[in-house]
Amino acid sequence: IAQDDYMIGIWYRPGCHEVTACRYAHMFGGRPSEITMTGKRVYLRQFGVTGYFELGRCGFGCDDSTLAFEINGWRYIFGIKGASEQYLLKAARTLRYVRTDLFSAF
Repeated sequence: IAQDDYMIGIWYRPGCHEVTACRYAHMFGGRPSEITMTGKRVYLRQFGVTGYFELGRCGFGCDDSTLAFEINGWRYIFGIKGASEQYLLKAARTLRYVRTDLFSAF
C-alpha cells in the first residue's frame, strides 16, 4: 500500500489464524496503479462511472468478489467473500459522497 492509500478490513473474530477463512471483507482506496481493472463492466449510476465486477471463486474457501471503480483520480475497491454483483453494488451505494481532499493530509 502506498503512502496515500488506505485499506479497511473486516474480520470474523479475534485470534483467527487462517487468513483467507477469517477475513470477511475489505475496502481499498488510493491512487490508481498500473494494474488494469478487469471483470464484468457495470455502471455505477450514483457516481456516473463504469466499474468492474469479478466474482470470487468458492471451493475449500471463498475468494473475495470485487467491485473496482475510479472517481476523481482515486481507485476504490470493495471486496466481500463470495458476494454477488448486486450485493457489492449495494455496498458501493453506501458511499454518500467521495471527497478526495480528506486524504491529502496523510
